[in-house]
Amino acid sequence: MPVITLHVTWKGPTPTSSVKATITLDTALVQLAPSELEIPISKIEDLSVTVEGAQAGDGVYAKTDFSTIIFYSRFPLDFSKELIGQTGGPDDLPFGAPGALGQAGDFNLKGVGSAPVGVKQFAMISNGGEDPVDLFEVVSIKP
Repeated sequence: MPVITLHVTWKGPTPTSSVKATITLDTALVQLAPSELEIPISKIEDLSVTVEGAQAGDGVYAKTDFSTIIFYSRFPLDFSKELIGQTGGPDDLPFGAPGALGQAGDFNLKGVGSAPVGVKQFAMISNGGEDPVDLFEVVSIKP
Protein backbone atom coordinates (compact mmCIF):
# COMPACT_ATOMS: atom_id res chain seq x y z
CA MET A 1 0.00 0.00 0.00
CA PRO A 2 1.18 3.53 -0.60
CA VAL A 3 2.38 6.06 1.92
CA ILE A 4 0.00 9.04 1.85
CA THR A 5 -0.46 12.35 3.61
CA LEU A 6 -3.89 13.08 5.04
CA HIS A 7 -5.26 16.39 6.29
CA VAL A 8 -7.58 16.02 9.29
CA THR A 9 -9.89 18.71 10.68
CA TRP A 10 -11.76 18.66 13.98
CA LYS A 11 -14.41 21.25 14.89
CA GLY A 12 -14.42 22.59 18.42
CA PRO A 13 -17.04 23.81 20.85
CA THR A 14 -16.99 27.36 19.47
CA PRO A 15 -17.00 28.67 15.88
CA THR A 16 -13.36 29.75 16.23
CA SER A 17 -11.97 26.58 17.81
CA SER A 18 -10.47 23.83 15.70
CA VAL A 19 -7.72 21.27 15.43
CA LYS A 20 -5.91 20.60 12.18
CA ALA A 21 -3.47 17.79 11.59
CA THR A 22 -1.30 16.53 8.80
CA ILE A 23 -0.40 12.85 9.06
CA THR A 24 1.76 10.79 6.73
CA LEU A 25 1.37 7.03 6.99
CA ASP A 26 1.25 3.78 5.08
CA THR A 27 -2.39 2.96 4.33
CA ALA A 28 -1.63 -0.71 5.07
CA LEU A 29 -1.62 0.27 8.76
CA VAL A 30 -5.32 1.13 8.66
CA GLN A 31 -7.27 -1.83 10.01
CA LEU A 32 -10.62 -3.16 8.79
CA ALA A 33 -11.74 -4.12 12.29
CA PRO A 34 -11.13 -2.75 15.75
CA SER A 35 -9.09 -5.79 16.80
CA GLU A 36 -5.80 -3.94 16.26
CA LEU A 37 -6.83 -0.49 17.37
CA GLU A 38 -3.54 1.19 18.05
CA ILE A 39 -0.81 2.05 15.58
CA PRO A 40 2.45 2.82 17.39
CA ILE A 41 3.67 6.34 16.68
CA SER A 42 6.98 4.85 15.50
CA LYS A 43 5.15 3.45 12.44
CA ILE A 44 3.79 6.87 11.45
CA GLU A 45 6.00 8.73 8.96
CA ASP A 46 5.10 12.24 10.16
CA LEU A 47 2.49 14.06 12.24
CA SER A 48 1.81 17.72 12.97
CA VAL A 49 -1.21 18.93 14.98
CA THR A 50 -2.33 22.53 15.55
CA VAL A 51 -4.92 23.42 18.21
CA GLU A 52 -6.55 26.87 17.94
CA GLY A 53 -9.26 28.60 19.95
CA ALA A 54 -9.32 26.12 22.83
CA GLN A 55 -9.80 27.28 26.40
CA ALA A 56 -6.52 25.47 27.12
CA GLY A 57 -3.98 23.61 25.03
CA ASP A 58 -3.55 25.87 22.00
CA GLY A 59 -0.33 25.20 20.16
CA VAL A 60 1.52 23.09 17.64
CA TYR A 61 2.30 19.48 18.49
CA ALA A 62 4.67 17.08 16.71
CA LYS A 63 4.87 13.32 16.30
CA THR A 64 6.89 13.08 19.53
CA ASP A 65 3.90 14.46 21.48
CA PHE A 66 1.82 11.35 20.72
CA SER A 67 2.14 7.69 21.68
CA THR A 68 -0.29 6.01 19.27
CA ILE A 69 -2.84 6.57 16.52
CA ILE A 70 -6.17 4.78 16.33
CA PHE A 71 -7.36 4.35 12.75
CA TYR A 72 -9.75 1.66 11.58
CA SER A 73 -12.78 1.21 9.34
CA ARG A 74 -15.32 -1.59 8.90
CA PHE A 75 -14.63 -1.61 5.13
CA PRO A 76 -11.80 -0.58 2.76
CA LEU A 77 -11.50 3.19 2.39
CA ASP A 78 -10.79 5.07 -0.82
CA PHE A 79 -7.79 7.18 0.19
CA SER A 80 -7.99 9.28 -2.98
CA LYS A 81 -10.97 11.28 -1.64
CA GLU A 82 -12.65 12.53 1.55
CA LEU A 83 -12.85 9.63 4.02
CA ILE A 84 -15.59 10.97 6.30
CA GLY A 85 -18.94 9.75 4.97
CA GLN A 86 -17.61 6.87 2.85
CA THR A 87 -19.53 3.60 3.00
CA GLY A 88 -18.65 0.09 1.93
CA GLY A 89 -22.21 -0.98 1.18
CA PRO A 90 -25.86 -0.32 1.97
CA ASP A 91 -25.70 -1.87 5.45
CA ASP A 92 -22.59 0.04 6.56
CA LEU A 93 -22.66 3.14 8.69
CA PRO A 94 -20.71 5.95 7.03
CA PHE A 95 -17.11 6.24 8.20
CA GLY A 96 -17.06 8.92 10.89
CA ALA A 97 -20.78 8.82 11.72
CA PRO A 98 -21.21 10.56 15.08
CA GLY A 99 -22.41 8.56 18.05
CA ALA A 100 -21.91 5.18 16.35
CA LEU A 101 -19.73 3.76 19.16
CA GLY A 102 -17.12 2.25 16.87
CA GLN A 103 -19.55 0.87 14.30
CA ALA A 104 -18.43 3.69 11.96
CA GLY A 105 -14.71 3.15 12.54
CA ASP A 106 -12.41 5.54 14.36
CA PHE A 107 -9.60 8.01 13.90
CA ASN A 108 -7.94 9.31 17.01
CA LEU A 109 -4.69 10.49 18.52
CA LYS A 110 -3.32 9.53 21.92
CA GLY A 111 -1.31 12.47 23.13
CA VAL A 112 1.17 12.57 25.98
CA GLY A 113 1.62 15.47 28.36
CA SER A 114 -0.43 18.48 27.26
CA ALA A 115 -1.08 17.20 23.70
CA PRO A 116 -4.67 16.45 22.62
CA VAL A 117 -5.97 13.01 23.55
CA GLY A 118 -8.78 10.91 22.06
CA VAL A 119 -11.72 10.30 24.37
CA LYS A 120 -14.22 8.57 22.08
CA GLN A 121 -14.55 7.68 18.39
CA PHE A 122 -13.56 10.62 16.18
CA ALA A 123 -13.33 12.98 19.18
CA MET A 124 -10.58 14.34 21.40
CA ILE A 125 -9.95 16.87 24.12
CA SER A 126 -7.15 19.43 24.08
CA ASN A 127 -4.72 20.12 26.93
CA GLY A 128 -3.98 16.47 27.64
CA GLY A 129 -7.64 15.80 28.36
CA GLU A 130 -7.60 18.02 31.43
CA ASP A 131 -10.60 20.17 30.43
CA PRO A 132 -13.57 18.28 28.92
CA VAL A 133 -15.08 21.60 27.76
CA ASP A 134 -12.69 21.59 24.79
CA LEU A 135 -14.12 18.61 22.91
CA PHE A 136 -13.14 18.46 19.23
CA GLU A 137 -14.89 16.17 16.69
CA VAL A 138 -13.47 15.06 13.33
CA VAL A 139 -15.28 16.63 10.37
CA SER A 140 -12.83 15.88 7.55
CA ILE A 141 -10.05 13.47 6.61
CA LYS A 142 -8.83 13.95 3.07
CA PRO A 143 -5.70 13.63 0.95
